[in-house]
Amino acid sequence: MSKTANPKRKALRSREAEAFGKVLHRLRTAKGLSQEELGFRSETNRTYISDMERGNKEPCLTMLFRISRALETAPSLLFKSLEAMLKS
Repeated sequence: MSKTANPKRKALRSREAEAFGKVLHRLRTAKGLSQEELGFRSETNRTYISDMERGNKEPCLTMLFRISRALETAPSLLFKSLEAMLKS
């Protein structure tokens, strides 16, 4: 059985982590970056980017700032986008 097919694993994901993942994916693709390139620019790896985009990982504050620098956007934009996603 794959990890995504496990209902317990899905239940462990927070609504906020899933919303952040959608925001991250949207911003990354809008900039034309691969997961690998974003990982390199934010000093992490492609797997961690993928895990965040799928809502499996929640980034720490340091990583949020690295990601925003890599995306050439303000951290506040990440949070505003996240808030808007959670309200919808």
